[in-house]
Amino acid sequence: MKFCPPAENSWTSQLPSDLAPLPAFWLDKPGALTASLRNLGQLTLAVQAERATTLHEEESWMLDQPQAWVREIVMSLDEQPMVCARSFCTVAASDDQWGSIKNLGTKPLADILYNDPEVSRSNFCYRLNTETDSALAPLAQHTFHTQALQPLYARCSRFMRQNQALIVIECFHPEFWTRYPNSQLLA
Repeated sequence: MKFCPPAENSWTSQLPSDLAPLPAFWLDKPGALTASLRNLGQLTLAVQAERATTLHEEESWMLDQPQAWVREIVMSLDEQPMVCARSFCTVAASDDQWGSIKNLGTKPLADILYNDPEVSRSNFCYRLNTETDSALAPLAQHTFHTQALQPLYARCSRFMRQNQALIVIECFHPEFWTRYPNSQLLA
C-alpha cells in the first residue's frame, strides 16, 4: 500500500540524505510513537479539537477529498509539549470503520491502530519545514508558542481498515532534538 504525495506537494516520500541522524531516526521509526515517547518521560495527551472540517490543500491529496473528521492532539513529555498531531478520515468513515476515534478522549490513537489485525499501515511521508500555509502551522504555533515559525519536522502515514483511510500526521517540537539528544537509545 504505497502512500505517495503528488509532485507539486511539499510532502515527500523520502528523507533527505543529509538530514541529521536523530530527526531521521524519529521520523522513520515504525510502531506507535506514543509507546516510544513513554520511554523518555511522563507522557500526557491533550485533545485540542475534534470536528468535521475542510482539509487544507496540502492534506486533501491524502484522502482524495476535502471534507474530513479531524482530531488534533498535543503530546507532552514531563509537561512540555513535544509533538502535535492531526488524524483524519472521511466524515462517513468516522461514523463507521473509524468510529472509535470519536470516543478516545485523551487515550492514544495507537490503542486502536496497533491492536486491530484488520488495520494496516503505509510507508511514511515527510515534511521537513512546515510553512505558514500548512494545516500544521496554526496548531504547531499555538502548541509550541513559536512566533517566527522554526523548522518543524513532520511525518504522516495512512492506516487502512475495510478500505477506509485514516491519516495520522505527527509534528515534532523544534526543541525535541536538543531536550532528548540521545533519545534513539531509549526509544
